Amino acid sequence: MAVTLEQRLRRRKRKTRSFCGCCRGYEGIMSGAWLIAAIPGTVMLLAAILALSALVEQHFLSPRSMILGVVRARRNTPEYAEQFVARQFDRLLLEQPGRSADR
Repeated sequence: MAVTLEQRLRRRKRKTRSFCGCCRGYEGIMSGAWLIAAIPGTVMLLAAILALSALVEQHFLSPRSMILGVVRARRNTPEYAEQFVARQFDRLLLEQPGRSADR
């Protein structure tokens, strides 16, 4: 029983048909691959967000940088800068571990 050229082409089409995006079963394979790739991507995204928020907090929102910003501002009066620095300094002292409010 000889296999004709037409039968060989049909077999090739059947084998390669399962790899195209329009066939059934393809969605399950690709969604599993996307899920596996999404796990490390999500972890890296969360790590980047945490690092960025720590950087912003350290450089722009820390009490020290806020005090320096108020002191350097030209439109603030010296009285306002003095009051702001005193409030921030008191807050820093209260936030230190081992310090109580009555000290």
